[in-house]
Amino acid sequence: MTVPEEAPRRPPRAPRVERQPRQTVGKGPILGSAFVHTVAIFLAWWTSAATPQVPDFIAFEIELISPPAAELGERTTPPPPEELVIDEFVESHF
Repeated sequence: MTVPEEAPRRPPRAPRVERQPRQTVGKGPILGSAFVHTVAIFLAWWTSAATPQVPDFIAFEIELISPPAAELGERTTPPPPEELVIDEFVESHF
């Protein structure tokens, strides 16, 4: 069977890279990681278990009494404000 010329060709493969053998992790990094995680878990527990000191509040008993209802009288409207008139011209120095 022949391949027609219009068919796309597969790109060439990249050269294989030889992998280095895996190295084992030493005891130092494992113990250090365990220590850091233990400290982080302890700090998270300690911050959630610690209760802040609540200040003592003094509660006052207040009895609210409404004033007697105002008597209805004639409704008066306040006079309109006086119009501000400036008679002097102030010269600016800008």
